[in-house]
Amino acid sequence: MDIERSLACFSLAWHRDPAVLEQAVQQRLGEGRINPVGLQIPLGREFDLVIQSAVGDMARDITRYIFADSPAIALPGVTLSGSLVLSCNMFTGFVMETLAIDLADRADVDLLISLIHSHGGLSWETPTKGSAEVAGIGRSSIAHLLVSCMSEFFDCSEEALGRHYGYRILELRGPDCMLDRFESDALQSEVHRVTYGLLTGDEGWRHVPSSRAKAVVSNFWSSREFLQVMAYGRAVVAFNTKTADYAERQQGFFLERFGSAKEYFGTEFDVAGLDHGVFFACENALERIVLADTLVTDIRAEQAKRQTAKRRSLFPRSHVVWRELVTSNLQSAHIRVRGYLDSLRDSDVEEVNDMLHLITEKSGVLRYENRIREYADMMDSELDRVWDFQLTRIAVLVSIVSLLCTATSLFIVLKVL
Repeated sequence: MDIERSLACFSLAWHRDPAVLEQAVQQRLGEGRINPVGLQIPLGREFDLVIQSAVGDMARDITRYIFADSPAIALPGVTLSGSLVLSCNMFTGFVMETLAIDLADRADVDLLISLIHSHGGLSWETPTKGSAEVAGIGRSSIAHLLVSCMSEFFDCSEEALGRHYGYRILELRGPDCMLDRFESDALQSEVHRVTYGLLTGDEGWRHVPSSRAKAVVSNFWSSREFLQVMAYGRAVVAFNTKTADYAERQQGFFLERFGSAKEYFGTEFDVAGLDHGVFFACENALERIVLADTLVTDIRAEQAKRQTAKRRSLFPRSHVVWRELVTSNLQSAHIRVRGYLDSLRDSDVEEVNDMLHLITEKSGVLRYENRIREYADMMDSELDRVWDFQLTRIAVLVSIVSLLCTATSLFIVLKVL
């Protein structure tokens, strides 16, 4: 594979209380530790170009920032430059931190896979083996760097951050790095194995049967002959062979037909997956995973609490559900479930939408969402049952009161007589 430039994004995401998230963002903005994405900073300009030109509604609900401090990965004989990007949804509490790394022309597959392991939490035993550095402080892995930076951002312990969720994007650029550019079966099998290794983080990629590797990488998205996007689990690999000729043709079209060229087409992006909006599709998928898993976990905790709650012998389940309804637990969960399902948003750009569907399907988020739909149906049934129970109880109470009134009236009449 002829690789001219390699880019990587390693992300971790959390769910935080929206009020806590907004307060932390405003505080760090005031301290100058983060800068909003926009035309004022070079990397922010790249994000802004894609958001305005390529991805439509998919990127609308997320606010993005660039950290002022630039991180680096120090490895034996090489230092990789990087940037830290923060993605926040102030309404849902989703927050994603991304380490974007530029590997320049390094096409070392094992180097990339070692970074994947580090993103997964595997530590370098000594600084001589490797270090993820920011603001002059080294951490033992990429995961450690991301977690510790978020801990400092929210001014809390790493444990208090709670569970995190990972995602990664690798983008390889060069004239001959596509899956189908080689006529030789042997060369194609080699490319399939390399791609398999990068998608799965499997350091044993050289020994994977070619049929297995081909099966994993065969399903990909493409809207241009120079772009192939593959997804597997929470990982994406993009091959991008875009040339200057394509940029010139696109620029010429808009200049001739509309009087001004679009800067988007002439930009070589410095973040993996920014070109054609792959980054935003992965961001969208990860947000759905975080929110869905958080919601499922919370509902299961409420179910477990319900199982251990003290029940009355008469209508025990209805009594427990009624108590949850009165205390707003059931209503709150029901609103959250319906709110999540209503918030799902695809892109209004159809070709980007196809890419998003591939990424969400491979990431496993659809399994979470199907489970949430089951919860929604279950909660609708619970609400119907509790109201039926209460109506029945009210009807019984009215009947008892009517009977008592009748008996009292009869007693009074008999006493008068």
